[in-house]
Amino acid sequence: MSVMLRKSRVDPSVCEHRETEALGSERNAEFLRCRSCGRIVVVQGGHLWVLNPSPGGPENQDFTF
Repeated sequence: MSVMLRKSRVDPSVCEHRETEALGSERNAEFLRCRSCGRIVVVQGGHLWVLNPSPGGPENQDFTF
C-alpha cells in the first residue's frame, strides 16, 4: 500500500472534501477522512458533518473526565 503525503495542507474552511478515504461505517453512517485537509467527514441520512482532527494526535489529548 502506498501513502500519498501532501507538503501543504488545504485550508479546511475552503475545502470541498472531494478526496476522501473510507474509515468505516456504523449502522447507516459512513466515516471518511479528507485527504486534502485531514478533517473527518460523517455522512448519515442525507446529513453531512465535518469534524476537526485532534491536534497532534492522541498524545496531546486530555482523556480526564
